Amino acid sequence: MEEMIPYLVLGVVSLIGAAIIYKGYYFKTGIYKKCTSRISARVTYIGSISYRSVVYEAQIDGKPVTFTDPFTTKGLYAPEIGETVELFYDPNNPNTFSYPKRSNSVAMFCFILGGAMFALSIFGMVMYTIS
Repeated sequence: MEEMIPYLVLGVVSLIGAAIIYKGYYFKTGIYKKCTSRISARVTYIGSISYRSVVYEAQIDGKPVTFTDPFTTKGLYAPEIGETVELFYDPNNPNTFSYPKRSNSVAMFCFILGGAMFALSIFGMVMYTIS
């Protein structure tokens, strides 16, 4: 039984890596299935360094709408205040939106991290089997 523990641990790590890859796939393609309408929005607020949320303002059918992205960080492309950006939103639920530059950055990060976790865990299993 003790011989199976490394395989079990590495198997869990590979599943976590696969889940992260799937999350990146969702950021890359899945959200665009829901967010089909395009709108230009202006950045009106960027939070503090520790909690870097971004607030976008736009108008849909003449009514002001606020989009809030609570998880934006500087490393994953956060726009500057006053910058006009293009957002995609769900016409049925305007609270669901995507900022393509950020979504692509998050997807790339997920692909790299998940791929590395998956590949290293498989490599670990092979090396443990060989030794």
